[in-house]
Amino acid sequence: GLRELGLRPGGLVALHSSLSSLGWVTGGAHAVVSAFLDVLGPQGTLMAPAFTHCFAPKDGRHRARQGPFDRSHTPSSVGRVSEAIRLWPGACRSFHPIHSASAIGPLASELTSGHESGSDFGPQSPFARLVKRRGLIVLLGVGQFCNSTVHVVEDMLGMPYLAQETALVLGPDGEPVPFTCRNCPSGHRDFYNRQGSKWDTAIQAAGVILHGRIGMARVQVMDAALFARAACEILRATPDLLLCDSPGCLFCSSAKRQLQTLGLRQAATQTAPAPES
Repeated sequence: GLRELGLRPGGLVALHSSLSSLGWVTGGAHAVVSAFLDVLGPQGTLMAPAFTHCFAPKDGRHRARQGPFDRSHTPSSVGRVSEAIRLWPGACRSFHPIHSASAIGPLASELTSGHESGSDFGPQSPFARLVKRRGLIVLLGVGQFCNSTVHVVEDMLGMPYLAQETALVLGPDGEPVPFTCRNCPSGHRDFYNRQGSKWDTAIQAAGVILHGRIGMARVQVMDAALFARAACEILRATPDLLLCDSPGCLFCSSAKRQLQTLGLRQAATQTAPAPES
């Protein structure tokens, strides 16, 4: 099934997944990861988000549901396959207390190193490097609401509603240390709607997504650079498309006002890689 959807030996794949969507899988998450690695071969690289909830308390609210971030031990909060990749022998994990990624294979270190020195989804993040290298995005049993490369595009375009957030990391003495998350995609988005969204309709119409099925799971596969390029074009035309239209949503209402006032701060200087001929 993976080969029919275009995965090849030596390829680079970012996987967003739901194990339960496949139906019963003998071997569970380990078998899913093994299947991807078998198809990609020893020269291929498999990556997945390993996101966490290590925010610092804010406005009297306790937000650090996982405590301070420990790269070696804080589990991924985005599914069993993601956690299996994090724990895989030889896997590398980027240092970021909220939006880390884990990777297995020859490009793992390159993809994950230096994440802490830039913004959450900026050029030094694993998902921006995926775009630069024209890796594939695979949505296994999940929809576009899980596609983290959308946040790379938000960073590329300089969406003014991207925020600075404070997270906690485990210091060398075992005490929590503040960490500044830059251009953090906190807050609501319409595209998080699992039942469909304006964004899902628009990106599906762009013609950059291949659809298939493996087991009981619906699968979407796309070239990350082509996806990012199409997303940039869509959002330049309709910058608020990722936001919801509910008047009661304080975040999206505020974000729309920021877009009207400030526009896309980096639209003239940053773009997705052009497709190769």
